[in-house]
Amino acid sequence: MLFALVSSTGCSGGDAGAVPRTPDRAVTSGESPEAPETVSADQVGPVSLLAEPGSRWSPVRAPDGSVVYADSEDLSLKRLFPDGEVRELLPAGSAAGFLHMSPGGRYVGFAAPIELPPGSTQVGLYGAAIMDLESGEVVAARTREGAFTHPHGWYRDGWGHDKLVVSEWDARQAGDAMDLHALAPDGGFAQVARGLPLAHTPPQFSPDDHKWMYYEDGVGNTVLVYVESGWFHTIPGLRSPAWTKAGLTGEVDGQQVRVPLSALMGDRTHEED
Repeated sequence: MLFALVSSTGCSGGDAGAVPRTPDRAVTSGESPEAPETVSADQVGPVSLLAEPGSRWSPVRAPDGSVVYADSEDLSLKRLFPDGEVRELLPAGSAAGFLHMSPGGRYVGFAAPIELPPGSTQVGLYGAAIMDLESGEVVAARTREGAFTHPHGWYRDGWGHDKLVVSEWDARQAGDAMDLHALAPDGGFAQVARGLPLAHTPPQFSPDDHKWMYYEDGVGNTVLVYVESGWFHTIPGLRSPAWTKAGLTGEVDGQQVRVPLSALMGDRTHEED
């Protein structure tokens, strides 16, 4: 299964010279699978996922305590309620996992399989889609022939609108570059950044505002992206990154370090002025 993003010292949508230098290393004091896996009830709350046989992919909790998940047996999208009721939201062949609940709990983004032979439960190419849990309708989708359009998570833009961040990689081309986009529940689809080489791990969003995200590029570096503008920067040698109360931390040459996001944000604020 594909995860992809950035490995670049340039910036998207701006002058390469405006990208700040790699932050000085200051010593300070979630693993995601490459494919959806069955997740235990302990990881999604008190709702039991044992109401029926079969595997559940990427379960996410809704505000009412129910759990939305993709059924690996037929790739349908289902919802398990606290009383044990299981309701099918979308029919077989509709959901390939990688579910992400919007911050307000109204929308769920997911990977939607495409180009599947009749009766197949094998996930091939897929797009991204958004379901409105209040109406039960798929309100937005992005699929492109021959491409993986991969949902990664939600962020809130400067106007307070929640958008699903997706990456798109053309499987028909030999190159390893892909683009980053934002898919809105109203169907809007806007490019965030271009030409981002494949990543080795799924992006992880900053816990407070979800405007920052990082991932590892597979060669020992961490890529930091400011989603609001599409600015991105590679931090050489930073391994095992994680969001903490101190910000972004990781290891370089076996030593714990902290990445000063405040300094980076200061550079971004100056650049946007």
